[in-house]
Amino acid sequence: MTIGIYLVYLPPYSPDLNPIEYIWKSVKRVLSLSFVKTEDELKNLIQSNFKTFSKSLSFAQSWIGLFLFGTYFYQMLCG
Repeated sequence: MTIGIYLVYLPPYSPDLNPIEYIWKSVKRVLSLSFVKTEDELKNLIQSNFKTFSKSLSFAQSWIGLFLFGTYFYQMLCG
């Protein structure tokens, strides 16, 4: 049974090709400027910023579309 999930392997040591790295970079920047007193405060800060950045960084959606489009044709031609 196929469920339509295809793994796409990224080259090693290529964080610039992984959209989640841009989100983490943005979250870490905000965290570095924040002072938290408790672990719960830190968790809330991470969660709220992660949600905010993952929604606002629209480059990920367009990048994923282009990358998967190219990967699909590569697999069709060379697969």
